[in-house]
Amino acid sequence: MPNTSKIALKNHCLQVLENQAKEMQNTLAEIQLALEEETKSSVGDKYETARAQLQAEQKRIDQQLLHIIAQHKALHDLNHDPHTVIDEGSTIELILGDKHLNIYIGVALGALVFVDTHWQIISEISPLAQAIKGKRAGDAFVFQGKNCQIITVG
Repeated sequence: MPNTSKIALKNHCLQVLENQAKEMQNTLAEIQLALEEETKSSVGDKYETARAQLQAEQKRIDQQLLHIIAQHKALHDLNHDPHTVIDEGSTIELILGDKHLNIYIGVALGALVFVDTHWQIISEISPLAQAIKGKRAGDAFVFQGKNCQIITVG
């Protein structure tokens, strides 16, 4: 993968995280509004239960938002220079069993499509990333009982 495409893939992943953060912020704003409405209209045990549920949801969303922000920072700080040895920031094309995969080692975003190509965006601590770290194009190995062949590293 040319370096400009790798930078574009990284930027696409950053945008996905930014969109997720915006969704979380919108949800937090909705919860805050609901909390304010509960304060105005409710009394008694029903009020306390509804308020506690909203506060628990607010805390959960806050934690998710902090995780997204941490992922964004980690991905932003990744070196996007070309790699010949697989490490964090690498793009990898490989055959895993009978599947052809395109992988970017950054943060755990899962599957996404970028420029009509399906990508698996994985973290460096994922089992697959750990299995391929340090390998080069042309290396063959076995992962979870399946034969693997690394085609390209970028």
